[in-house]
Order: sequence, then structure tokens, then C-alpha cells
Amino acid sequence: MTSVWDDVHYDSAASDELSRQLGAMATALGESSAATAGEAAHVIDGWHGAYRGTFDGESADVMVVLAALIETALAAIAAVESALAAAQAEQAIRASARLRLVDAGVPEPRPEPIRTIPGGPR
Repeated sequence: MTSVWDDVHYDSAASDELSRQLGAMATALGESSAATAGEAAHVIDGWHGAYRGTFDGESADVMVVLAALIETALAAIAAVESALAAAQAEQAIRASARLRLVDAGVPEPRPEPIRTIPGGPR
């Protein structure tokens, strides 16, 4: 169990880097989606035949998957940023509470010494 005396551990740089990479992935997926749609328009121009329907269906499926991946990446960015903000806010609350306790004369608890069992491992 944590207490007001325990720090909240988080890594702002790692969170920022993950958000940056997820954003880059979402951008690349968006560009891929646009390029795929553009190329498909050129491919189907004047195309008539048995496989046109199959191509249209599979192209639509690819676009749905790309859109879902973009949405997932953006949701992951929001989750990372929310978790970081929550950790930072909790740390600020704990730091403020510690100051109030110290100002009130409450001593910081000291960790209990590790007790060894006689004859046990050292």
C-alpha cells in the first residue's frame, strides 16, 4: 500500500516518446489510406469484369482496417497522456500533503530495518 510519503514513479520522456511514435504511426497510416484510395481510383478507372467486385470489397475492407488502426493509435495517445497527467497530479497531491504534515510537526516515517532470521540466509 502506498502512502503520502511514497513518490509516484512515472517517466515523462518515455510517455512523450510513445505518444510521438503513435502519432507518427497514425500519420503514416493516414497517408497510406489516402494513397491506397488514390491508387484504387486509377486502377478501377474503366475496369469491368468478374474480379472488379472482389477488388472493390477487399479495398473497402483495407480502408476499414486502416481507419480502425488510426483510431486505435489516437486512443492510445490519449490514454498515455491521461495516465501521465494522472500520475503527475497524484505526485503533486502527495508532495503538498507531505509539506502540510511536516509543517504540522508530523515526522516522516522511517523504514523498518530488515530483520534476519537467525541461521537464515544473509
